[in-house]
Amino acid sequence: MPAEVFADGPPRSALVWLPAATLARLTALDDGVYVVSNPQACMLSTGHAGSHLALVQFAGETGHWASWTVLAGPVSVDDAAFCPAGLAVPEPGDGL
Repeated sequence: MPAEVFADGPPRSALVWLPAATLARLTALDDGVYVVSNPQACMLSTGHAGSHLALVQFAGETGHWASWTVLAGPVSVDDAAFCPAGLAVPEPGDGL
């Protein structure tokens, strides 16, 4: 898949469109720091392994991260005080 080129940085290969209800919820946060809009672009380097991630909104001490694996597939937005990409990936057989 060809990489998309954005004016604000290097090529990124994965975009996702958030549902209108999610956009409205994250836009309505009183202490949100970003203008929330579509599409969201994966913040990880092109060709990375695993899910795509985008920081959609940051409010207070909480980041609202979108994650998805398939283009035009389901997207989830989870709250975390850290970047989910820094989490250890369990190996098969770890019993987790």
